Amino acid sequence: MDKPDVFMPLYIGDYLAGTSRLTTELHGAYLLLIMDYWMNGPLPDDDSLLASIVKMTPDAWSIARAKLEYYFSVSDGSWNHKRIEEELAAATEKKLKAREKAKKAANARWHDATSNAPSTPQALLKECPSPSPSPSPSPSPSPSTVKTKDKDLVPTKVGTSKYSDEFEVVWLARVKREGNDPKAGAYKYWKANLKRGVTPEAMTDGMARYKKFCEAKKSVGTEGVQMLQTFLGPNENYLQDWNLIQGVQSNGKLEFDYINGGWK
Repeated sequence: MDKPDVFMPLYIGDYLAGTSRLTTELHGAYLLLIMDYWMNGPLPDDDSLLASIVKMTPDAWSIARAKLEYYFSVSDGSWNHKRIEEELAAATEKKLKAREKAKKAANARWHDATSNAPSTPQALLKECPSPSPSPSPSPSPSPSTVKTKDKDLVPTKVGTSKYSDEFEVVWLARVKREGNDPKAGAYKYWKANLKRGVTPEAMTDGMARYKKFCEAKKSVGTEGVQMLQTFLGPNENYLQDWNLIQGVQSNGKLEFDYINGGWK
């Protein structure tokens, strides 16, 4: 089964209603158990390992187990949790649908030779023209002699760039952020995605959706914007819809609804 996103939904109303008799220590232990379950699947019925997961001594765990075992179905050497299994299945289904949708859309646009509409990379490139145009007809200086504080904006001689042309389009069109944004790290994930069958169009379409999302949240230019290597990384954020659930409040800020899920 495809591994779900790192994000685990936590419905606070449901959680508190079902755990009202737990102590503070047991709340912490229970949350550690379900987090490990989300990342690794059913818990093994091994007291030494379970004690390690909840950061308890063996004696403390033997007492906690009697209380926490109630929330799981222990059989065949493992602890199973019905609600988490349902959420895992829903998250996996959503991820697979998003991936298939992105793949179909990318294939339709990428292989449509009869269409005259510009591709997403072309459209993004138009929004991000070369930062160093030469208004003078006189010969431009050699790229090696251009001095700039941003090395990523220095044009490179044809055939000498270590980055592909398609990646350069996405790099120039990325959502700008405050702080570090390693280009080499982003390119590593770009190449890894291509190797496992992700089309350039799927990633550029995702960037276009994310850009609109950040503009709506008014987060462009802040630390809240994902680094490109994070966006292209294992969580496959480029496949997300990036739709605002409730829209922007009158004060221009968004709040996340942790009970129902989504922005409000």
